[in-house]
Parts: sequence; C-alpha cells; structure tokens
Amino acid sequence: MASAELMRLWKLHEIDSELLDIRRKAANFNPGKDIQARIAELEALDATVGAKYRNLHTEQIDLDLSVKTLQDKLKKVDKEMYGGTVTSSKEVANLEKEIFSTKKQISDIEERLLVIMDEIGPAKTEADKITAELETRKKQYAAARKEAVALKTQLETRYAELNKARPDAARIIPATMMSKYENIRAKHGTAMAALKGQNCGGCGTVQSERIILSARDDKTVVCESCHRILYFSEGIL
Repeated sequence: MASAELMRLWKLHEIDSELLDIRRKAANFNPGKDIQARIAELEALDATVGAKYRNLHTEQIDLDLSVKTLQDKLKKVDKEMYGGTVTSSKEVANLEKEIFSTKKQISDIEERLLVIMDEIGPAKTEADKITAELETRKKQYAAARKEAVALKTQLETRYAELNKARPDAARIIPATMMSKYENIRAKHGTAMAALKGQNCGGCGTVQSERIILSARDDKTVVCESCHRILYFSEGIL
C-alpha cells in the first residue's frame, strides 16, 4: 500500500487531472461540428442543384401560363376572323399572319416545355434528396445542441465541485512537496504519472531499475525524463 503522503498527493492529482480534462473539453467544445459542416455542404448544393429544379419549375409554370394566354389569343383571333365582321382581304391577311405567329410561339414554347419535362424529373429527385437530408441534419444538430447544453451544465457543476474540494486536498500536503508538485504541474499540466511496467505513464520513458524499485517501495521518485512524480498504480489502487 502506498505511503500516506503519496496517497494524499495522489488524491490531489486526481482532482487536478479531472480539472485539466474539463478545461480541455471546454476548449474543444463544439457540439455538432461535423453535422454543422455537412449542413453547410448541403446548403451549398441546394443553392445549385436545388436552384436548378426551382428555376425549371418556375419556368414551366410561366411557360404553361404563356401557352394558355396565347391559346386564348388564338381563339379570339379565330372568332374575329370567322365571325363575319372581317370582310377585307387585307384584314384577313393580317389575321392569318397573327394566327401563324401565335401558333409559332405556342410551338416554340411547347418544344421548350418538352426539354424541361426531360430535365425537371431528375432535378426534382436530386433536389428532394438534398432537402430531405438537410432537414434531417438540422434536426440532428438541434438535438446535439440540446445535449450539449446538458453536458456543459454537468461539466460546469463538476468543475465547481472540484475547485471547492481542491483547497482542502492541497492543505494537507507538506509545503515543500506542494511547491514541487505545483512546479511540475505548471510545466506539464499534471504533476504525477502512473508507473506502467517500466514506463512512465506521462511521457512513456523507460525507467531505471532503481526508480522502479523505489516506486514499488512507496518512495517519492520522479520520472528520469519529464520529472513527474511517479506512483506504482497497484499500490495506490
């Protein structure tokens, strides 16, 4: 079993390690980052692929309306021509020209509508696919943000608890040892490391037999490379 001094130091180390872990999590706290990136990609696709479908759909509606307008015009001209009110050959010729021109416009529009019909189906399929995924991703992002709020609250609560407990844990450490501990912690973030086999759990350096035996005998020793205070994990646990 580890010495009482090493046990007390290890308890402080546990608090500081968890505080450090929380600070690191807070620094990298960006919930739903990957989802947000995919949403941006989908929105960019929607601005091109989706816009193509919407433009085709709008053009189709406009052209259908134009055809109807021209057909109504054609009926009106036909009625005027064959209604018995037009008698001069010049008027007849003008009406025939108007009928021909109107039919040509209708024919041109209908040709364009055929092209649109070929393109609008695949465009809609692709646009719908993007829209569906975009809606799904936005729901996922909203859920991730909701979970993140809960996690953030948990981290903040735990951080406050640890900060409150730390002074009592530090107070029972001898001043000389505490000074040494704090100097190492300032340099590495953590001041202690488990001895894992022959290696320092902090930096991985293989330790000498003297260091290993001293750690197993519950003596306060430091890593020969990073100078973290080593503890024999089986003794601590």
